[in-house]
Order: sequence, then structure tokens, then C-alpha cells
Amino acid sequence: MEIKSYLDIKKDKDYKRNYESYLLSFKGDENRIIYQRNILNTKLEVLGYYFSKINDISKEILLDSKNNEENMYYFLDNSPLTIFEEKQIYSKVVCSYFSDIEKIKFYLTKMLKNADSWAISDSVKLKKINKIDTNKYLYDLIPYFISYLGKSNEISNFDIYVRTGLNLLFPKLKELFLNNKNYIISYIIDDVFQTISTSFPSSYYLGMMVAWLLSYFYIYDKELVINLLKERRFNKFITNKTISKIKDSFRVSKDDKENLNQYRLK
Repeated sequence: MEIKSYLDIKKDKDYKRNYESYLLSFKGDENRIIYQRNILNTKLEVLGYYFSKINDISKEILLDSKNNEENMYYFLDNSPLTIFEEKQIYSKVVCSYFSDIEKIKFYLTKMLKNADSWAISDSVKLKKINKIDTNKYLYDLIPYFISYLGKSNEISNFDIYVRTGLNLLFPKLKELFLNNKNYIISYIIDDVFQTISTSFPSSYYLGMMVAWLLSYFYIYDKELVINLLKERRFNKFITNKTISKIKDSFRVSKDDKENLNQYRLK
């Protein structure tokens, strides 16, 4: 039987095989697959999907579970998670379905196992963030993933977990700079960023995420970031990438961009 929709897949002994066959039926052409694999820098199988296809399949899975919670847990517990796009679909479904912190942690941790690309971390975007208690989000969910900094000797892709935690900061940045800047300064900058800069200088994924976040911090508090650059708080890679990313922003004046050049490290 031809499977035209996720809704056609039966929850039986052939589920995993049929689900993967369904995903493979949308495989892109070889040139796109090669291009994406290079951009994503992943060893996982890549199918060459466009984002629209990931969205479409995710919507089908959510629809299948709309009136039957068991269908959702069947999907979550039986997804093989061996294909790059499969992980993205899984992430999107988890982030769209749950507002419970413990379930989000559990299923995203499962999805991140063996993940090896920045795009997996960056696909984590919680849709029900307004239903999540802010304190639990900031002091439980984000630190849970960042704590993998302490597991670098146990888990080879620890940086993917940490990057996921840092990525979760973006939706809360404006609120943090208005109401809880100490969280940014004492925890994120003085603790997390400093640890990454000092202990993991060769981690490209973490260094890039730190620079990306600092470029956003600059928008909310220019003086804070300028002082960090003046004090040479971070390694050469993070410092220079931060300056480059700030200069890429259309929200920064030409004069301010020129001023940043003096803080580059040679």
C-alpha cells in the first residue's frame, strides 16, 4: 500500500520501517543532498528536504495526535532518529506539543543523542513558551542543557547539547535585559561564556553561538559588550567573531561598527 500521509501509517510491528519509507519517499536530488550535507556538516543520512516538507510532516504527526495522546507517545517512543530530517521533525513536534519542562528535557535529550550538526540545536524552538513558567525555563530547562559542559569527557557531542541550551536564550533576551540582567551577567557571561572561552577554545559550534549571542547583547546593552571587549574577556575566535557579527547588523550605526575594529585581537 502506498503511504501518502503519516496518517496512513499503522501503529504496528512495521511502523518503523513504514515511517522511514515514508520519509525516504520525499528524498531530494543528489546535488541538493550533497550541498546540504556539506553545509550541515553531518554524518547522518540527509534527504535534502526543504523546510516546508519538515513543517508538513510535523503537522501531520500533530494532527494524528490531536484527539489521541497515545499516538503522540507512540511516535516519540518509536522514531528511529537515524536521519537528519527525522531529528528536525522530531524536534519540531516536541517543541510544538509540550509545555511540560520534564517532558521537553526527556524527549529533546533523546533526539540530541548522536546529533552532530549546529542545525539540530538551532531547530529547537518552543512554540508553547508562554505557557512555561519563566523561572523553570531559566533555572531548570536552560541550565539542564548547558550542564553538558561538565560531560565533555563522557559525551562526544556535548557541545550540541550546550548549544541547544544557549539557543533557548534567544526568545527571552529582551525580557532578561529589562528585568533580570544579573542572569545574563553572572550566569551566562561570567560563568558559561567564560568556561567556553577558556576550557573549550576549539569548539567551533560553541564559540560561534557565544559570538552570536554577544552580538545580540550589544543591541540591548552596547556598553556591556564594549567593556567585555575592552577587558579581553574572551579568546581570539569569540572576540573577533563577535565583532564581525555586530558589524553585520543593520541595527548598528556605521560609526559604531568602525569603533569596534580597535578591539579585534591579532
